[in-house]
Amino acid sequence: QARHTGGWGRLLLLCASLGEAWRAYGPGFVCRVFRHGDRTPIENFPTDLHKESEWPQGFGQLTKTGMRQQHELGQYTRKRYSKFLSATYNRKQVYIQSTDYDRTLMSAQTYLAGLFPPIGNQIWNPRILWQPIPVHTRPQATALLHAFAALRWMVNSSRQ
Repeated sequence: QARHTGGWGRLLLLCASLGEAWRAYGPGFVCRVFRHGDRTPIENFPTDLHKESEWPQGFGQLTKTGMRQQHELGQYTRKRYSKFLSATYNRKQVYIQSTDYDRTLMSAQTYLAGLFPPIGNQIWNPRILWQPIPVHTRPQATALLHAFAALRWMVNSSRQ
């Protein structure tokens, strides 16, 4: 714990405006904070026989299991908040922010792939059922400000 910032230093934050649900449910928004998916070890013991080179992407990186976890979390969020989210991605309704680590950025991308699979005119390549969705980040030194920036965005969006 002394050698890294702990779990709160590597978070993903998704905020979603109620958008069309505004009329039915009144003003508000949903805000989800979660950690990255399964990752490789950050480091090993000096006497450990398994070295960093044995991990395909090295230490501290998202694993295939972690990618599946985040994709499934996106699908679960889609079902759980279906009354609040549009059927398709709308940049005015969703804001996602991540700390600036490979594993959290990849977690955000796979989460969004599960949350907003492209449909209809959002399909840009029929062989790739994925669409790019912005993931906002700040330098690692300002990681604690992430939640405040996202909440400010949500307050400003709800006023429009």
